[in-house]
Amino acid sequence: MSDKSFTKLLKCYLLNVISALPEDTLQVLRNLEPRLQQTYDCPRTWDQIVASQMDFPPDFPDQVRHLWQRNTQLANDANQTLLPTEFVDMLIRENFPYALD
Repeated sequence: MSDKSFTKLLKCYLLNVISALPEDTLQVLRNLEPRLQQTYDCPRTWDQIVASQMDFPPDFPDQVRHLWQRNTQLANDANQTLLPTEFVDMLIRENFPYALD
């Protein structure tokens, strides 16, 4: 799987963590699980595969949700809107720049 494809998986993972992944995309990812399991030699769900490949600690989703809530509140306080995709892109750019396309 290309780096670009994995970056898309990472974005989906992060959107899923903050409950912003569209249901149709979630279903596509669930349907891709057998292929992902084979590609990464990892018999897990798609999101567990991403977490494993990124070596995320068990509390990583909680950390992301906390950041999402905090950044959403900061945006609201400034009379701005932070879109989930903007948050995810910012999170990747600042913490995982090597994963960018």
